[in-house]
Amino acid sequence: MTSRHAQPAEVRFHNPQLGTVGIEVLHLSSLRRRVSAAHLAAPQRVEFFMLLFVAEGYLRHVVDFAEMRLGAGSLVFVRPGQVQHWHLDERAQGCMVLVDPPALVPITHSRSSRDALLAAMATWPVGVRLDDEFAAELRAGLDCLARDLAVFDGTAHDVTLLRQGLLAVLLRVARWHRKRWHDVPRPPAGVQQVYRLFEAEMEQHFRSHRGVAEYARRLGYSESTLNRACRAAAGQPAKVLLDRRLAMEAARMLVHSPASVAEVGHALGFSEPTNFNRFFLRLVGATPQSFRVRHAGG
Repeated sequence: MTSRHAQPAEVRFHNPQLGTVGIEVLHLSSLRRRVSAAHLAAPQRVEFFMLLFVAEGYLRHVVDFAEMRLGAGSLVFVRPGQVQHWHLDERAQGCMVLVDPPALVPITHSRSSRDALLAAMATWPVGVRLDDEFAAELRAGLDCLARDLAVFDGTAHDVTLLRQGLLAVLLRVARWHRKRWHDVPRPPAGVQQVYRLFEAEMEQHFRSHRGVAEYARRLGYSESTLNRACRAAAGQPAKVLLDRRLAMEAARMLVHSPASVAEVGHALGFSEPTNFNRFFLRLVGATPQSFRVRHAGG
């Protein structure tokens, strides 16, 4: 990682030729030619979805302080807002799909099916080793998507074709995860919908320290209904999820911004540094300063 005095670069989807479709397939060999290794090793806060399939070789990847060592047949999934670092071995080969979030809005035929897909994606691990059969299936799907992108002509017909191709890839990944965890009970669709609404609201307002009752009121549910949905979908009550989201943002700011510990606490709504220190120690198991020292020069 880089020094704490370097802010993480905010990387958005940007490709003038593919802006209308919001999807890009990029091979690792092309990534190396396009971006320097030093730039890739610096922290990047991505504002798109990224699926990275490792076809050959090995790479090390860090997402929100969790380091993964990935070999051939591995899949990495990064969500908007997460901070990543690349450590690309020269022998690593593979490809990644970058998806601008708005591209997912019209990708399915109904809001319910889109929400179901997003709910499934919310449970995907950051890194996972695929079995050989599905790795070959996924690689074929990505190759097909890359070929269609290579001849993209900007028409509405091609936009639809590409987004349906992406949908097929995402649904295949969702099916593989579902089969892999087939013994884990899934919450009903209505419960998932409540959780998705809470998650979106939390992402916008977690810095304001609103209580669970306030979130429930804004969403039009009782506090007990909201907590039941959070436990069913994420395994924890709403208060724990709110605290974890705030702690993650604090960790990102401590490591990737030049702000002092007190300034980070103030930016996240803590009136006193001691309150922020106690909160962070309780959630992370380390003081803000010790966490910063541990990760800033790693």
